[in-house]
Parts: sequence; C-alpha cells; structure tokens
Amino acid sequence: MKLITVCVPPEALAKVKQAIFKAGAGRSNRYENACRESVGFSEFRPLAGSNPASGQAGITNRVPDVKLEITCEDSLVSGVIRNIRLAHPYEEPILAVFSMEDY
Repeated sequence: MKLITVCVPPEALAKVKQAIFKAGAGRSNRYENACRESVGFSEFRPLAGSNPASGQAGITNRVPDVKLEITCEDSLVSGVIRNIRLAHPYEEPILAVFSMEDY
C-alpha cells in the first residue's frame, strides 16, 4: 500500500477528491472514499515562464490549502497521480507518495 498526499486549494477540493476516488484510491477493507484532510497554507514564488493559478512570477505567494492523505494500492498509483494532475488547478501540485508498512 501507498499513502498519497496532495495539497489542494479549497475551491478545488471536491473535484480533486472525486478524481482520486474514481481512480480507486481511498479504499480499505469495507470502506471507500476514505481520506484525511488538514487545513494549512502553501507558499511559493513562481519563476519566469510559469503559469501560476494564483500570484505573479517573482513574487512570493501564500495561499490557504487542504492537505489530503489517501491510501492506495500500489497498482493504482499511476492512475491516481494522473487523475490528480488532470483535476488539480496548479501547474505543479505539491504531491508525494510514501510506502506503507503492513501492520
């Protein structure tokens, strides 16, 4: 199993979650559409040539976001990542995939 984390602006949260669940993530035993949400902030400075969803190139931007944590079977990871990138409004979403130990 993997744990996928992605930070999403609040206005895109429902769309990104739907895309993640459609790809099969968030299933465990007799549950589906399971995730953890943490509210926070992301900070970034777009570089020249970027196309930011918010902010301007060369200026540091701080925006509210929701960090999603979702479990996923190894075989589904590439499809989940593809769906996140298609649904997410950012050019480069903050995204990570971690291996989980059996317990």
